[in-house]
Amino acid sequence: MTDITITGNLAGDPDLKFSQNGKAWARFTVVANDRVFDKNTNAWVDRDPTFWRCTAFGKTAENLAEGASKGTRIVVLGKVKSESYKDKEGNDVTEMRVTADEVAVSLKFGAPKGAATGRPQAAPDDPWGTPPF
Repeated sequence: MTDITITGNLAGDPDLKFSQNGKAWARFTVVANDRVFDKNTNAWVDRDPTFWRCTAFGKTAENLAEGASKGTRIVVLGKVKSESYKDKEGNDVTEMRVTADEVAVSLKFGAPKGAATGRPQAAPDDPWGTPPF
């Protein structure tokens, strides 16, 4: 398998399930697409999207299902591999599947819903003082 980093939006809510022995796992799809600036129209244009089918396990799966929903912008670090099979019509199909090692909410376009607001404050006894941001 090969390491991969994907940044995109959840295509739907993560589908959290539990195995017979109680281990959590979640399937989710990330939609990633590039935006380019079209000088002719003076507007941003979305390129064709790529849909990545992902699976997370354990606490990562549980935290994803609890903390993200359809449309949430996320970053996925994981391993990608191809899987081949025959579809219902007997056609050969190859899909790229990602096993997520880590999933994080992206802050590029704003804070997630329910995030704390305001400037962080240092503890009174913190020798480093207030953060410079």
